[in-house]
Amino acid sequence: MRLGPRARALDDVAEDAPGFHEPADTLVPRSGTLFYYLVSRDGCAESALGYNSQSTEVPNDEPCPSAGSDADGDGYEEAIDNCAGFSNGSQADVDVHQYGEVCDNCPTVANPQQGNLDGDASGDACDADRDGDGFDNAVDNCPDAAKADQADLDSDDVGDECDNCSSVSNPDQADTDADGISDACDEP
Repeated sequence: MRLGPRARALDDVAEDAPGFHEPADTLVPRSGTLFYYLVSRDGCAESALGYNSQSTEVPNDEPCPSAGSDADGDGYEEAIDNCAGFSNGSQADVDVHQYGEVCDNCPTVANPQQGNLDGDASGDACDADRDGDGFDNAVDNCPDAAKADQADLDSDDVGDECDNCSSVSNPDQADTDADGISDACDEP
């Protein structure tokens, strides 16, 4: 399961919360155990009860705690603000992916990961040259790796930087066994 870009570890979220208290249940989870901390954007819908490691109910005395701050002054507390840190009173989100327009790096195309390979002002989903090498994606033979020389040793229109078999022409880049080496170069 992949977590969104705004997800953080439970202890990071909890420690940032006003009035944070260490949990009474001190059981340390196994390595690799995943915990979720869910917050509803449309109000508070958390469960009133929780359970400790002995399966005893633990009441949630404050099921809907206030984040307590609106640092950007837009009228929305940071915990529910779709563009925390940037004043965004309308909370407009044209591409409907939970990032307000003023902090969305691609406001008209849904891109919840906010990927930006070349670090410019445009997100990858709407950047004509997402790797920033001066070649538009449509003509770049390796659009996800900046290579100004556009070298293509085997002339298969896949740049050597991205080619999984740069010594043999293989425009489809087929890799049946998913080992990172093209079928054209795989040892039998």
